[in-house]
Amino acid sequence: GEDNDGISAPGQFLGSAVAAYAREATEVCQVRIFLLEGWLDDTDLEAAPDASVPFTGRVEVGVQAEEMARVRGKPTSTSTQQQQQAGGELAVKFCPVDLEGRTGAAVVEDPVAYSNILLANTPRKGDLCFPADPTSGWLELHAAPRSAAEKRSRGVLMSDPNQHVGSVEISSHSKGSLFHVLVDNEVFGPFHQICVRQATRPSASKEHPSDDTPQFATFPVSTFFPVSV
Repeated sequence: GEDNDGISAPGQFLGSAVAAYAREATEVCQVRIFLLEGWLDDTDLEAAPDASVPFTGRVEVGVQAEEMARVRGKPTSTSTQQQQQAGGELAVKFCPVDLEGRTGAAVVEDPVAYSNILLANTPRKGDLCFPADPTSGWLELHAAPRSAAEKRSRGVLMSDPNQHVGSVEISSHSKGSLFHVLVDNEVFGPFHQICVRQATRPSASKEHPSDDTPQFATFPVSTFFPVSV
């Protein structure tokens, strides 16, 4: 309610603001949903994953994810500790996407110790990657090697760390080594390898019940004006 001076309480003001937003935000932004799948060992990626995590924001692998796992008390195996001490070399494979949305041939990078690998679907101030467009269907990748010496390694990411990508596979170079993943600021893992790709849903409907063509999954977000990043 209101106090004696006629000033709305914070809860009441927030409630009316949310109601106004829902009432007046008539545009809809279809944010693409992506899926992170993780495996505990080096099994074939066609096998069922040990974990599947949908997300709309971002995925991070590297020093920050490991530190967040430690702060939040996530279990840390001996192999994870050894990987961190040894530099944590990761093998990265990604499918680049051009600005017209066409997917190119997969690029396989040599194993490198990264301080951070970012995959962004939504933009955030301070990101080192290209500004992300949540409606585009691709992710913005930024890869930061752990040391200047790593930049001498051959590979696309060492010369051009920012890429538009449709899907990414990241795996530990050492058998049995594991790493944590930060997904929309939540810690998952540890995993030996992960795959990040667009989430899909069946396209079957009442009109076409037998249509099994997968459709890309989206999350509708109300906005006050058309979103164009």
